[in-house]
Amino acid sequence: MWIDISFLAIAGFAFYKGYHAGIIKTVFTIVSILIGLLVSMRFAAEVTAGLQNLFKTQHPLLFLVGFLVTFLVVMWIVRWLARKLEQFLESIKLNFINEVQGGILYALLATILLSSALGLINRAGFIPPEHKERSLTWPLLETVPEQAQIAYSKLKPVFSKFWDDSKKAIDGGYETK
Repeated sequence: MWIDISFLAIAGFAFYKGYHAGIIKTVFTIVSILIGLLVSMRFAAEVTAGLQNLFKTQHPLLFLVGFLVTFLVVMWIVRWLARKLEQFLESIKLNFINEVQGGILYALLATILLSSALGLINRAGFIPPEHKERSLTWPLLETVPEQAQIAYSKLKPVFSKFWDDSKKAIDGGYETK
């Protein structure tokens, strides 16, 4: 029974958070972090050189500052674009779809995390068999980590190619075919 209550509470809270964030904000948050890291890794040295010239110092911490400044600026730009897209959706009355999809995405991610944690707890022997037998959600939750792994293995090549293409584009070596 506690498994079911935990699942409903966590998935419900995650849906609520995702509903209020919306799919656009959720996806753009993840994208802003990834693009921010990628661009920061590529341009931190140039930004650091600019900061060294600006402040007339060669302090070693300026590299960290340059990385963080680049990262935060890129995140701000991507999130600003997300806000503009959300405002557009609100203006054409499609924001409800955005909110529901955001709720579903957050609930799905929370379900994957919860089921993975429960799987570890179960393997450690902390979930008595009678709790699993009485649970309505255990049969579903037990299979989620394996299904998530299958989905990850199918999506990994797509994201790997996108990551590689993004790095090439930022470095100026990307050619369309």
